[in-house]
Amino acid sequence: MNDQLKSLLSGVYLLFLFVVVGCTNSDDLRKQVSDFMSHPIHIPYDQLEKRYCSMFSDSTESHKSIKMVHYLDSIHCTNCEINRMAKIDVRKRDLYPDVEFVFIIKTEPSEIDHIYKLLCQSRIISPVYLDTLNSFISANPHIPKSKKFHSFVMNDKDSVLMVGLPFSTNRMETLFMKIVDDNK
Repeated sequence: MNDQLKSLLSGVYLLFLFVVVGCTNSDDLRKQVSDFMSHPIHIPYDQLEKRYCSMFSDSTESHKSIKMVHYLDSIHCTNCEINRMAKIDVRKRDLYPDVEFVFIIKTEPSEIDHIYKLLCQSRIISPVYLDTLNSFISANPHIPKSKKFHSFVMNDKDSVLMVGLPFSTNRMETLFMKIVDDNK
C-alpha cells in the first residue's frame, strides 16, 4: 500500500474514532492513536503458549499478510471476553480467509487449566496464545493500558493499520474490508 493511501486511511480512521468516541479530549486521543500506529507490533510467538480446542483447528503456522489481534490483559470477566472472542472467531473467520485471527490472553500459570476449559467450552477454532510471562507487553511497551488499543489490525511487516475491533460497527468493518483488499 502506498504512503498516500496509508495516510488517507489513517486520517479516515482517526476522524471516525473522533466521531464515534466523542471524547472531549480528542486531540489527546488522536495523538495516542497516531503514536500507537507509528510503532511496530512484535508478537513473541516463541514465548507464548499456543492452545487449540477444536479438532478442526489448523495447527500449522499461519503467515497471512493481515492479522486481527485481540489481546486480553486481565482475568476480570475472562468468560465474557472469551465469549466475545468466540463470536468474532465464529462469525468472521470464514468471511475473511486472508486474515489471521490472533487471540492473546495474559494469564497466570495457575489459571491455564481454567482458561483452557473456558476456551474449549466457547468452541474457538482459531489458536489462542496464552501469555504467562507478560511477553506481549514486554515486547511492546508502547501499547497503552486502555482496552481501546487491545484490538487492532496489523500487516505482515508488523505495522498497525487500524486500531479498535474491526467488527464493532458497520463503518469499522467497511474500513477493515478496504484494508484487507489493499493488502492482498
